[in-house]
Amino acid sequence: EGFVWAFTTTRQANWHPLTWLSLQLDTSLFGSSPRVYHTTNIVLHTVCVLLLFLLLARMTGCLWRSAFVAALFAVHPLHVESVAWIAERKDVLSTALGLLACHLWLDALARPGFVRRALAVAAYATSLLAKPMLVSLPILLLLFDVWPLRRTASWRKLLLEKAPLFGLAAISCVATYLAQSRGGVMRTLTQYPLDARAANATVSYVLYLWKAIWP
Repeated sequence: EGFVWAFTTTRQANWHPLTWLSLQLDTSLFGSSPRVYHTTNIVLHTVCVLLLFLLLARMTGCLWRSAFVAALFAVHPLHVESVAWIAERKDVLSTALGLLACHLWLDALARPGFVRRALAVAAYATSLLAKPMLVSLPILLLLFDVWPLRRTASWRKLLLEKAPLFGLAAISCVATYLAQSRGGVMRTLTQYPLDARAANATVSYVLYLWKAIWP
């Protein structure tokens, strides 16, 4: 019953069934003490840090630089609520699965094969089921192709190989749009005009870049 509910609910104007299932699992195994959920978030964040370090070291071959970036990611306060808030389980879970998808994608590039490619796509799907935040992952993989992987294939080939990932991202966008529309959080262009949205995006980019340096 809980499994079906997780996949059919749009509570909180979102559709992230894997996040609901992870919270249900915590409760079923360990009870409803807040310590349980906080501990799981910390464990998932630690997994994210390790996966990020291994990913950067694997792609660049720079061990200590990768360790520095991963350490900064581990303690930087810019997005502290992703770990500190129980309700933000979706962030750490989605990120861990997205980083795992990156590793599996590199495996598929190193040793091409249907199974390895399918595993990477499956991991990406689970990250989207935890939170649609990683709809941009296929674009990130294209950036990896430029640097540090320096893959010289044509752009057409690079895009085509990622078609399943772009397809999953599109499905996730539609599901998110429907969930948020049903939840009443979508706003029209009358309520928030295009110029206000563009201004907000511009200010937000500058603000977050500044906070990355001086949080």
